[in-house]
Amino acid sequence: MIAFVALRDGFTAGDNELLELARNRIADYKAPERILFLPVLTKGLTGKVQRRDLRTIALVSLEIELTVSA
Repeated sequence: MIAFVALRDGFTAGDNELLELARNRIADYKAPERILFLPVLTKGLTGKVQRRDLRTIALVSLEIELTVSA
């Protein structure tokens, strides 16, 4: 599972910090394995986050990871 995070201006957080926070507050099977930081979360006309865009970003990120490690 991947968590997508867009920090507000002036705030900072590391992936390890957020992963530990998630593991302490929610069940282990619900905690994300990876965190991807984005400048903004794209939203549609109704203000909802565009999950299809997030899926595409996750797939591209995974492809880049696989090509770098190969």
